[in-house]
Amino acid sequence: MLIYLIFAIVFLSLLFIYKKDQKILIPIMLLLVLNAFRGYSVGTDYRHYYDDYTSSVYKFFVDDLDVKGFVGKVGSDKSNEWGWGLLNYLGVKAALPFWFVNLLVVSLILFFIYGMIRKQSPHFFFSIYLFLMLDLFFPSFNIMRHSIAIAIFAYSLRYINENKPVIYFLFCLLASMFHTSALMLPLLYFLKYIKINPVSSVLLLSSSFVILIQNWDESIMNFFFDKNILSIYSVYAFQEAPVLNAMGTLVTIIFLVIPTVVFLYCCLLLKGCSNIYMKLWLVGMLIQNLTMNYGWLFRMSGYFLIAQIIALPLVIDSDQLGSKLKKLSFSIIIAYSVIFYLYRVMIGADGILPYTTLLN
Repeated sequence: MLIYLIFAIVFLSLLFIYKKDQKILIPIMLLLVLNAFRGYSVGTDYRHYYDDYTSSVYKFFVDDLDVKGFVGKVGSDKSNEWGWGLLNYLGVKAALPFWFVNLLVVSLILFFIYGMIRKQSPHFFFSIYLFLMLDLFFPSFNIMRHSIAIAIFAYSLRYINENKPVIYFLFCLLASMFHTSALMLPLLYFLKYIKINPVSSVLLLSSSFVILIQNWDESIMNFFFDKNILSIYSVYAFQEAPVLNAMGTLVTIIFLVIPTVVFLYCCLLLKGCSNIYMKLWLVGMLIQNLTMNYGWLFRMSGYFLIAQIIALPLVIDSDQLGSKLKKLSFSIIIAYSVIFYLYRVMIGADGILPYTTLLN
């Protein structure tokens, strides 16, 4: 746990040192080192990737490159998407150790996140800080294919703002080469045309909690995923999360409520969700609330929650806020991120504890 606490302190310190300075390569390199040179025991899924790589899974990958095979594997977490398969195949052919392939994967994730922030954030280091603190970086320790897809999608959001749908769709296609769930992402382009005010945000989020508390989520999952609507993704919907006791459920709900309160506060400050990042953040929380009991489907919120690293700096940078309100909002966001980070570290964030390096 100590290594993660040190990183939190370092990033918080750098946040106040750099402020709006663009020198974000230092924290990028720190994130690269923390993730890429961990031991194979760190992360619940990492060992599976390593075992597949060292077995014969990717040796004949090129023979399986066919469209029919790709379509047939859509929605199956056991599939080897073309981008991921090719990356591993080349590593196997070049006789590279898996840690080097992982280094390339982490570099790819951070490359697109860096590009997203440079092009879209008004506060460069603040966005990197949020990327670490809001449990947006930790998933790359586990769901590596999905994390690449999320990072590519995050970068592509700029093309929604620039009214370049073709380029946006192409990036979504690229993301789907690493995780087929990205095939749904082109539909999100049309979020830009939807207006969401604070009242509708409150109603939507309140409804999601009512559905969760009343256990209506199971009926919703059955309706969408047991029929032809989204049946190809049924493997995600019906892979249930571990059963929690009463205290565990209460704590989980509390940590669903906290981001909801922060979002509604930001929404009220901006008098609505006028930008694509706030809208995606809202959708991400709705997905989280409705899929708390469905572990794999819960992961889909990652595509949307990544928008926080741009949405929150945009709130602080808004011309609608006076200097005192900006400072108050900045403090609230810092407190929110610290609490959320400590919570994720304390529960182990899907096997990131204990931390070891390749040298151990």
